[in-house]
Amino acid sequence: PVREPPPEKSLDDLIAHRIAHLTAYQNQSYAQIYADAVAQVRKAETQASLGTVLTRAVAVNLAKVMTYKDEYEVARLYADPAYMEGLNATLGGRKSLKIWLAPPFLAAKDEATGLPKKQAFGAWILGAFKILQHGKVLRGTAFDIFGKTEERAKERALRDQYLADLPVWLQSLSASTHRQIVELANLPDDVRGFGYVKEASLVRTEAKRKTLLAQLTQRLAPRVDAH
Repeated sequence: PVREPPPEKSLDDLIAHRIAHLTAYQNQSYAQIYADAVAQVRKAETQASLGTVLTRAVAVNLAKVMTYKDEYEVARLYADPAYMEGLNATLGGRKSLKIWLAPPFLAAKDEATGLPKKQAFGAWILGAFKILQHGKVLRGTAFDIFGKTEERAKERALRDQYLADLPVWLQSLSASTHRQIVELANLPDDVRGFGYVKEASLVRTEAKRKTLLAQLTQRLAPRVDAH
């Protein structure tokens, strides 16, 4: 039998879930930036009597760009007790464990793909993750050594651009621009993969963003009739 897809979260549940995730990812202040932005979108969309499609799109995609998976987040996920419980249940009591990672500054590049080669680490790495997860307080600061890579810089730029674009979208929001703005809000969903795959998707997404913004500006420009 075909499994039914899980029911979609209500908008309030979705937002609450993402706020909790952002708080665990960074802190309450970081989560508040998200909450305030989503609330502004919801207010504007409600006042324009346009439903909640844009609010849901922003709730999902803003959370995505604000929680890029860096080394601190990987450590936090591995250090989660729920992960260990699931791992123990899956392994059935086996004591041998290998985790394959490609740590920055240490991993050699694969000549064929250009991606860092993964290396096997023993169970001791889980203890290191418990310590590394607390390094999230350094995220985005001058002391964030992992944040100095080109990939992390681009992830932060994507987040900052999205937050900067939100007021522009809301100023332009109307029944005639709603669908186009929803498309803009959903663009981060097109950013997939890692390494050169992610790089290519970022380039395509930015090109699409510029095209959509240009179309939006053109639509809003006052018409000048020739006489």
